[in-house]
Amino acid sequence: YFLITRDAVNVPGEPKAEDHAVAETIEFVSILEGIDPKKIKLVSVEEAEWSDRCLGLPQADEFCAEMIVPGYKIVLNSDGIVMTFHTDRTGASIRKEKDNQ
Repeated sequence: YFLITRDAVNVPGEPKAEDHAVAETIEFVSILEGIDPKKIKLVSVEEAEWSDRCLGLPQADEFCAEMIVPGYKIVLNSDGIVMTFHTDRTGASIRKEKDNQ
């Protein structure tokens, strides 16, 4: 007997989990940086497992609960400026890496 779950198969026309995280990150960048979302291009997205609730990017003096948090490393480009973000699986939690132009 073989069990196939919804997560194991890409159903045509159905958005992948990463699509939502990418959309949330583009909206976040648009608001944070004041950039037109149409000028923000996806460079790459890859699955990641972050070691803490801060998605591996703690602020100074910030306590981050240690736990595995599944998510994505998302790289965006806007007019030659490359920005890298860590997100949780849904895109509800987003952290920006230091600028890496």
